[in-house]
Amino acid sequence: MRDSVLRHFSLAVRGRICHNGGELMHSFRVFGLIFCLLGGGAPVCARDEAPPAPPCEASAPVPGLPIPMDASRAESLRLARIHVRMALGQHRAQYSVYCTIRSVGHAGKPKPVQIGLPLLYEPALGARRLPISRAASEISVSWDDKQAPSALIEGQHPHAQLPPLADWGRVRYWIAATVTPDAENRVLAYHFTVPLAESGVTAPPTALFRLAYLPAWGGARAESGTMETIFSELYPAQAATNMNGAAESAPGVLAWDFLNRPAADGGSDARIEAGGALSPDGKTWKAPARPAAGVRVHADYRISANCTGGADPMGSPCSAENLKKAGTGFWKSDGTTVPELLITPDSPKRTLALLIRSGLTPEIQAAADPAARTHPETTFAMHARPSRVRVDVNEGEKVYTVHLRDDWQPQLLTLLDTGSPVKSIRLTLEQAYTGTGGQECYLQSIELVDPAR
Repeated sequence: MRDSVLRHFSLAVRGRICHNGGELMHSFRVFGLIFCLLGGGAPVCARDEAPPAPPCEASAPVPGLPIPMDASRAESLRLARIHVRMALGQHRAQYSVYCTIRSVGHAGKPKPVQIGLPLLYEPALGARRLPISRAASEISVSWDDKQAPSALIEGQHPHAQLPPLADWGRVRYWIAATVTPDAENRVLAYHFTVPLAESGVTAPPTALFRLAYLPAWGGARAESGTMETIFSELYPAQAATNMNGAAESAPGVLAWDFLNRPAADGGSDARIEAGGALSPDGKTWKAPARPAAGVRVHADYRISANCTGGADPMGSPCSAENLKKAGTGFWKSDGTTVPELLITPDSPKRTLALLIRSGLTPEIQAAADPAARTHPETTFAMHARPSRVRVDVNEGEKVYTVHLRDDWQPQLLTLLDTGSPVKSIRLTLEQAYTGTGGQECYLQSIELVDPAR
């Protein structure tokens, strides 16, 4: 047994793997992990060798590279190739994480193992926290193109106390799949969707993906590690990244070799800020590739709707005109017609974004029902609100789809800037977050964000 451990340690030293340096220390930590697991006397894996990872407070789950849930299998598994594909929207990201895995140094019949993709979910104290079932959705897992048994599970990693897993010690959620690796390279693929991390409209929505190498895989150097970002609801120029050496491999597609080109800021996370943001006073716009500029947030437009429902739960009549006056009323669809809203600015000019408040706001509902303030999530989720919106600028000049986040706080719908004055914006509400009540879809307000000059 000790010969096996020393042989593994020798491989780990030759592998010299650590995402951001410290190769030799990494090898010693791998040795410490195996030594502890095999009951090798005094623990080499002392806590002071692996200080806790810094907090990662985000209002959305931060995914990372999959790891074995059984650390004792570290010596017999290899993560050969990694490819992360992200379809980046304005308020959410759809991920596909492909891992090529094989078993080494194991004789006899292949054994199944559970491999978990971590979801670090630590919203700041007092911040809104979606239930994990809403924060991570559209989940599926495959093993060599065949569906694999999988589940979204809650709980700490069984060996989270070991220093090599310190970076994931706080993880409580995993997309766990059971597979049976053998001597051939097999592809394990995770597909899921998470919202972007957001803190209102004063900071850009941000996609985070943790890329730190995890010694739970046994220490052999991966052959490749790449990330591909597909910009599906905005232009690459409307995003800022920390991807050192990333380049467009195709129009609207950014490719990055994260294994050989670490993040430009020295961190272990891939970070993409999507779109722009408003200053706290709402008078300045900040966005990538554009100097900070003054803006005007206003509702100087005409609006028409192809359908409108009756009264809201407080008994006030619903109207598209209510969208021009934040905080006073609502518009809702009739629940049967595909809703369309046509916005025509009074003075056509370039428009950077729409500032939208979605759904039935709990604060306003509290005027009629005090429980709305006590249980805002439940109250908000009772009524349908837009989730996917088709945007048509200037009657066909630019047509695209945007997914809105499931939140009653203000959010920005960034326009694909054509450089031309915006004469009209047609919004078609194609899909809704369903509620427990009727199918009528609610909106509270829409404002335009225009350059000040």
